[in-house]
Amino acid sequence: FWKASTAEFQQAWRRYEAILRLDTQAANWVSTCRVVSLAAKQADPDGWVRLKISFENEEEACFVVMGLGARVEVLEPAELREKVIAELDAAVKRARIRGAA
Repeated sequence: FWKASTAEFQQAWRRYEAILRLDTQAANWVSTCRVVSLAAKQADPDGWVRLKISFENEEEACFVVMGLGARVEVLEPAELREKVIAELDAAVKRARIRGAA
């Protein structure tokens, strides 16, 4: 009963999935995350790979993406890409204000 109940609960749990384009080092780092699948079978001409990754929620996805810096690009969903851009923009503005002080 408990195994079936746990499996049913896990299947019903909504996850936040994103498709990311990562350089090989970043792809190795996130391989310890919940990689759902390769979004592309091979690396692109730049050596970057596309992974579909499952996160708890959008906030966790944004946190992880920001931590990877220039080694990652959000391909989907567009809402996550826009959230990351807004967060990075705010961080740059804070840094410039502190640098001017």
